[in-house]
Amino acid sequence: MRNMIKKLLAMGLPMAASRFIHTFNTFLIMLLIARIGHNALAASFTIAMTRVVMLVIFLSPLFAIGPIVSRNYLQHHSNEKQSTSFIQQGWCVALLLSIIPLVTLSFLEPILRFFHQPANLIPLVGEYFKYYMWAIPGIYLSTVNQQYLAGIKKQHYVIAINLTIFVLSILLNTGLIFGYFGLPKLGIAGAGIASIITTWTSFILSTIITQRLSPVSHKRLRLNQLNNAKLILKIGLPICLKSGS
Repeated sequence: MRNMIKKLLAMGLPMAASRFIHTFNTFLIMLLIARIGHNALAASFTIAMTRVVMLVIFLSPLFAIGPIVSRNYLQHHSNEKQSTSFIQQGWCVALLLSIIPLVTLSFLEPILRFFHQPANLIPLVGEYFKYYMWAIPGIYLSTVNQQYLAGIKKQHYVIAINLTIFVLSILLNTGLIFGYFGLPKLGIAGAGIASIITTWTSFILSTIITQRLSPVSHKRLRLNQLNNAKLILKIGLPICLKSGS
């Protein structure tokens, strides 16, 4: 029983720490946006809530990858192909899941007008998400990599990546929003652009690490070889429904 608790804590605490870093980073970004002005302060609430919907609900099926890979890794430790196929097929699932947020954010301003949001805030929210939407695929793909690393007991890499991205995010957001560090002053659009840079940097870093630890096969996928993708959706969709409720 003690060994089981230790294993759960060893896997869970680093991931909880990573979620805290991400949440704290989002909080600081919203504070930076709020400093632009009163309208930006009001818009930051809508931005934060929209981000929660896009990331908590639609991203949640990918959280099934960690436990699945962990179980598979213990059973097939010597079979790297069995484990690394989760990365490739997880990327496919991530891109599929990112379609809904991308489409939703493409029509965000009309949606906000339909729900009678303040007219002076809609352009600000739209300006942010016009850029942020292109960070969505990077966030989803990076989550696959980080869940895989957690599943093979390499959580320290996940924390290292998230700490690096946290520092980069604060520097870029401060610079691009207010024009510091020789960067252009872009206001609320700068926060969206910073998100694109940081999320895709996170994906690149996590991909480099996963490739070094467990090289991924680049063979062409076939529909009859997507068993792991189906398993991710089978286990992950109930998580999505629970998050949505």
